[in-house]
Amino acid sequence: MPQLDFFWWGFSFFSCWFFYIFLYIYLINTKFLLISNNFSLTQSTFFKVLSFSW
Repeated sequence: MPQLDFFWWGFSFFSCWFFYIFLYIYLINTKFLLISNNFSLTQSTFFKVLSFSW
């Protein structure tokens, strides 16, 4: 059955694409979260230093 072959080929192709897109988005989100966490951390330390100097 050629239709079944085509279906399985398309399914594997699209699953690979979805996996790569999911990985890409996941990495971007984790990197963004890390950057925002570092930013909030530096912001809080900056405000602590500012209040301490005051």
